[in-house]
Amino acid sequence: MPKVKYDDSKGLIQSAGKGVDLVTGFTAGDGPQMRVPVVSLTAATKTVTAAESGTIFTLNRAAGVVVTLPAAEAGLHY
Repeated sequence: MPKVKYDDSKGLIQSAGKGVDLVTGFTAGDGPQMRVPVVSLTAATKTVTAAESGTIFTLNRAAGVVVTLPAAEAGLHY
């Protein structure tokens, strides 16, 4: 699958790679906004719930973090 980038001055651009990049000139209140929760994990363990789908977790512990994910289900992503 090609990488897709949207630039508000050039429109939709396709290139090699994977993923989607949104580059817009929107400011708060001027158009669509994407907000993704980011959680920094500093405890030794974390049990992720289905309700946390869409969250980006950063692992900030030198000794490591044991993360337990919920059962696989269509539409969940972390």
